Formats: sequence, C-alpha cells, structure tokens
Amino acid sequence: MNILNLYTYLIFFGLIQLRCQAQPVQKTTIRRISSIEDVRVSTGLQSFDDSSSFRVNFKLSSDVRRIRLDLHPSRTAVNHVTNVVNAGQSGPDDLQDRLEMSAPLLDEDALSYQGEALIFDPKCRSWRKAGDGRIVVGPFGPSLFEGVFSLDGDVYCVLLSFNYRKLRRPEDPSLPLLGSTHMVAWRKTDVV
Repeated sequence: MNILNLYTYLIFFGLIQLRCQAQPVQKTTIRRISSIEDVRVSTGLQSFDDSSSFRVNFKLSSDVRRIRLDLHPSRTAVNHVTNVVNAGQSGPDDLQDRLEMSAPLLDEDALSYQGEALIFDPKCRSWRKAGDGRIVVGPFGPSLFEGVFSLDGDVYCVLLSFNYRKLRRPEDPSLPLLGSTHMVAWRKTDVV
C-alpha cells in the first residue's frame, strides 16, 4: 500500500470516526489550511456517473500554481459497501455485535476516483505530472470532493468545509475569510 492510499484511508476513517463513536485517539493540530478556489471540471460528457473519467483543476489560496487531477473510477478504493467495524476496547463477542457496531464508510451516493495530479508550468505552457490523487465525489458532482493528492512529494488532504467545521478543534485554524470556502486543504507537513 503506497503512502497516498494510506492517507486516503486515514481521512475516510477520520470522517467516519464520529459516526462510529470510536474510542478517542491522540489528535494532531493543523497549522495552516488553504481554501480550494476557481474549480473547473471537464468531463467531456453530457452527464456524470460512476463510470465517468474527468479532470478537475483548481488553485489553492496559499499557492499560485494551477493544479489538475486527471481522474478515472477507482476499482480498488473503498466504496459505499465497505463498512468500518468499531470493535471497542475488548472487541465484540459474536458476528451480531460486529454488525450492530458497523457503519458504511462512504455515503451511498459517493463515488471514488483515482488518477494523476499535475501542475501547470507557465514557462513551458504545459502540464507536468507531479503526483497522484484519490478523491471521493458526493451527490453534488465532481466540483465538490474530498480526498488526498500529492505534488512533488507533498501530500495534501482535502475536506469539504462542512466536514472540516465538524472535525475542527479549537487549536486548528478557522476557515479562510476570503476566497471560496466550499473545500479546504492542508499539507501533511502542516500537521504537528
């Protein structure tokens, strides 16, 4: 399992942790977040569904570079039939306990995608591959997503602002006041 897959699973687990009421774990503090701005989606199709490949490009409020994710449906990532089982401290005694304590990892309407992360180079006027990405798209379409992507070795985590507000602790940064506030991102290196 590569590091990007690991971070994807950690983000999904973090999102579902509240729903499963898992035992508290030692939390970390995010030092800095950026908003995702100027999102542009191109599918090449009239409609968007679970078999669609697409491109989404955007900017981070803390960066001048344009980022593009070239994505296709993920056949290996988690999906809506994947369940998380909260075993508690001592673990469930039988299968019925496990089923009662499980919860779907993703909403039924969520679709998972994976692909390449690219950065636009204005000098060459072209895109260059800088890493990989895995995202989950909800019922609002590909312009709103959650997941992870890497750029030149830096791993970025993306959450919808709504979910960031729910998970945010007092020591984490507030949502940016300027720019788009639909999605936020932070680098793994900005977490202490």
